[in-house]
Amino acid sequence: MRRLVFLLALITTLAVLGNVAIAASGYPVAGSVLDSATRQPLAGFRVTLTPDKGGQGQSTYTAGNGKFNFASVPSGKYILSGSGPGYRAQGLNQHDNYFTGVAVGPELDATNIVFRMQADASIRGRVTDEQDEPVRNATAQLFRMEENNGVRRVVSDTNASTNDQGIYHLSHLSPGTYYVAISARPWYAQYAPRGQRSSQPPMDADTTARVQEEAAQLDVAYPLTFYPGADDSSQASAITLHPGEHFSGDITMRAVPTAHLKIRSDRQPNGPGPTIMQRVFNGLLIPVFASQGFGYGLGNYEFGGLAPGRYTLEFSGAAPDKSGTKNGWFRDIDLYGDMEISASESPSMATVTGLISYEGAAPPGQESYLELRNEETGDSWTSKVSDKGLFGLTDNELRPGVYHAVLYGPPDWLITKLIGQNAKVQGTEITLAPGAAARLVCTVTRVSSSVSGTVLRDGKPLAGAMVLLVPEDRAPDEQLYRRDQSDSDGTFTLRQVVPGRYTAVAILNGWNLEWGDPAVLAPYLPRGEKITVTADKIPNLKLQAQ
Repeated sequence: MRRLVFLLALITTLAVLGNVAIAASGYPVAGSVLDSATRQPLAGFRVTLTPDKGGQGQSTYTAGNGKFNFASVPSGKYILSGSGPGYRAQGLNQHDNYFTGVAVGPELDATNIVFRMQADASIRGRVTDEQDEPVRNATAQLFRMEENNGVRRVVSDTNASTNDQGIYHLSHLSPGTYYVAISARPWYAQYAPRGQRSSQPPMDADTTARVQEEAAQLDVAYPLTFYPGADDSSQASAITLHPGEHFSGDITMRAVPTAHLKIRSDRQPNGPGPTIMQRVFNGLLIPVFASQGFGYGLGNYEFGGLAPGRYTLEFSGAAPDKSGTKNGWFRDIDLYGDMEISASESPSMATVTGLISYEGAAPPGQESYLELRNEETGDSWTSKVSDKGLFGLTDNELRPGVYHAVLYGPPDWLITKLIGQNAKVQGTEITLAPGAAARLVCTVTRVSSSVSGTVLRDGKPLAGAMVLLVPEDRAPDEQLYRRDQSDSDGTFTLRQVVPGRYTAVAILNGWNLEWGDPAVLAPYLPRGEKITVTADKIPNLKLQAQ
């Protein structure tokens, strides 16, 4: 009854203000969809408005002049997205995975939105050999420069095959910086294992010399070749794509004599043989597609079709020994001629087991997974967490290196403390040594704290700014940093903030800033807001855009 009286009083008040219709039906959201480069209106594009907290969205299509209109939208925050032919789905003013939300409500104008959509870009080229003949069935590998936790790294993106004319086409690309590499095998190449005895009858010296010369002409390989023609990623040319740009990148492959790699092992294989990979750019590991492997005897292998260069071998398929310990190994090699190595002389892989401890609460009752991710190589391994909180990464052994631990599954639960045995631990960063049998205890806490506020410029709310929350001790723990993009009313919310001391900054043109570098971020911190976040206090900030 009291609720009914309140509603009647509210309606009476709104009637006096002349806003009864708006209160009953909602608020309008309208604007124009334009091409970001040409500023031309985009007709017939689908525009969708979805509540940012989830729920049923609504869609419409732009008119001939690019205009769209949602006549009645309840108060709240919304995600505005658009798509159309030649334009991948994207959010309003999108940067990476962040975009500007649309704030709807009284005293908020959401009727003059300008949605500048970025047209898809592409890279296309022809791959030929030294005789200008097309290289068919080659693999065009695409790499892109990506900002991850404030650090720019080159990561693998996608790939495509060349057709019978040697043409590759990498399409539906967003603007950014890319690299292209071609992996292929000469069509006439023949690789035969040298580690086995020949069944051919003996030949005289002249015949032997002739056969060896013919075999050498066929025992050739193409190095992994980066646009425009480099066999080393450090000499690859960056391809910077603007919205709607269609880049042409032809590449010529040049065959070189192969190097053969023999692997001796007394370890019983269990599954596929060793994997051979190459390190490119910042240490990213990618598989070698064009080589050919042969297995014979007890765990002995030979690889042919390898161009001279640096490679990484990994073998995680060895059967356990009598103690139950697996015998995976890895090795980095410089292969500039025929080479033979022993598995027993190669460093061993590492294993990881451990326990998840839920702080102050019972387990969330949802499936949980622990991931160890190596940012340098691009590798990741995942283990399901048992009902008792146990996990193990022993079936898939890990190369030594630096890994970040992340818990996936239940929302709002984060790793807040990590203790390691036989591993170096700093924050949620784990360093594994060769052969280490690491044991981890991960303390997981439900984190519900958040930081909200408004970004201002010249005293007015500013949309589209990058908001960054920086921990006071600048610990190498990616889970402590938080980012957001200010919405149409200048507001932002940083969720799942671990209690502690931080500095909050708002940067107008911060999306291309390599803020993970302390020297780059240092000039912005003095003008930021120092705050203390606790479990029961939600700071509400006024940040001046820098």
